[in-house]
Amino acid sequence: MPRSLRAHVERIHYCFGHHLNEQLYAALIDLLIVLNQSGRRLSLRMIFGSRSRLTAGQFQMLRDFLKKEENALESLPHARFSLFSKGLQSSVMLVQMVEEPRETMHDPLQLARDYVEFSQLDEAVRVLEQAILDHPDRFELHNELLTLYRSTRDRAGFKRTHQALVRLGANLPPEWGQLGDFLKV
Repeated sequence: MPRSLRAHVERIHYCFGHHLNEQLYAALIDLLIVLNQSGRRLSLRMIFGSRSRLTAGQFQMLRDFLKKEENALESLPHARFSLFSKGLQSSVMLVQMVEEPRETMHDPLQLARDYVEFSQLDEAVRVLEQAILDHPDRFELHNELLTLYRSTRDRAGFKRTHQALVRLGANLPPEWGQLGDFLKV
């Protein structure tokens, strides 16, 4: 509740009572920001009441700020624990964006094995089916897909992929025939 004067006074009192000097300084700055050139007497009272916990420089800075006829909030110093000050801006780059190629090539066999490892068999079958249609000469893809068809007893998937490979004129390993007999397709 940034506009709650009571909350600000309680925060200042808490920080003062618990010897949280840096937090106290920030709480006073936040009070000045929220009051925005009004409540000079309350601000002075809080600053003078906190004087024993502030450094001489902090006290002088807050006091000088209140003495000005026209308070420019930008002239308020930054405090580490301030909630309402703009803070410091650094010129040090902390994060650097690195552009990577949009589409990274993954080995479909490894991707399918990863899916199987996490029991995502449908996704593994989908990846292998597409990979076999793209590269029908990779027999390790055939073996992996046939193993999945056998374990899931997927007749429809087997039939669909077998027909697509026959239409492509792909050289099928004998395991396709063996699995066809097993599934009675």
